[in-house]
Amino acid sequence: MGGGERHAGMIGQIMSRAGHDVDLIGHSDVSLRDLSDRVALDLSRTRLRVRPDRGEDELSDITAEYDLLVNATYMSRLVSKARRSAYLCFFPTPFDHDLGPVHRAAVGLVGEVDFADKLPKFGGIGAWGIQGTTMAEAREMLDHRGDYRFEPGRIYNLNGSRFIPDHSGIDGPEVAHTLWQAVLASKGQRV
Repeated sequence: MGGGERHAGMIGQIMSRAGHDVDLIGHSDVSLRDLSDRVALDLSRTRLRVRPDRGEDELSDITAEYDLLVNATYMSRLVSKARRSAYLCFFPTPFDHDLGPVHRAAVGLVGEVDFADKLPKFGGIGAWGIQGTTMAEAREMLDHRGDYRFEPGRIYNLNGSRFIPDHSGIDGPEVAHTLWQAVLASKGQRV
């Protein structure tokens, strides 16, 4: 358990303290108390929902039970069926950093080994922070008073390095504000 789990847990802590029912979904049966201790958060108001790892299609079906799904899983390809969803990628990786040997070989076979000028065509969403595609708009993360003017159904690749030091300072007001602005935009509202 590391930064990603702390990130998801912080969102759960904040939302549960605000009175919302929060499930943390995972594949490992861990003690919620141990998880709370490990990530130094109060998760006592959340529930841990353990699901066997039977692939993303089955997990995708489970998301339909939720009004809001916040996916903070690194390099996830999960298709959410929740009424509203947010995929958070605070760790865009440089090019082939986390690609396995087969993927690297495939990229090499199609001649995309020089990433100096452009990103490769092949890779999962999140592999490069949804960079190198016209489907995502690149922006800077704003302070906790900023208005993103997010539009429903759009993808935004936010550079949060100004507010998220060393990929671990994810519990600041700027991150929470960004999440709430995204949720409200999905409902056609503004902060």
